[in-house]
Amino acid sequence: MSRWFVRGKIVFVVLIFLFISGCQSQNLSTSDSNHFNERSKLMKIEINGVKYDMTLENNDTVQSLLELIPLEFEMQDLHGNEKFVYLNTNLPMNSSRIGRIHKGDVMLYQDNCFVIFYKDFETTYSYTKIGTISNLPDLDQDSIHVSLTDS
Repeated sequence: MSRWFVRGKIVFVVLIFLFISGCQSQNLSTSDSNHFNERSKLMKIEINGVKYDMTLENNDTVQSLLELIPLEFEMQDLHGNEKFVYLNTNLPMNSSRIGRIHKGDVMLYQDNCFVIFYKDFETTYSYTKIGTISNLPDLDQDSIHVSLTDS
């Protein structure tokens, strides 16, 4: 075989290797970027004096809610599975039919009704997802006092 033929093969193999390496590093950075974008912000929510972590969604509703904190309000019971309060401010919404509500889900109903669900159930209503409270206890009392802070 001639030198040029062997060199050509080597150059071809090196170019293929560089191309594949470039694609892999791009895929890794895209994957890392997606992983970073999927990370959620934590917010403290205090319910009747006990603090819980709430994992927030990444949407316009949450961004607008964060601009309002710190917030304190009393929430009333509805249907024996949720607590609600009407906020003094309308928030942007992107509601969808959730289907299944889970204990700890925090949602916006319409554009100003902040809701914390404390039981699992099926629903046909539409909500905008705000976040999820970890280790939420049963909230069977008639009303609860809630504080939202950013730390």
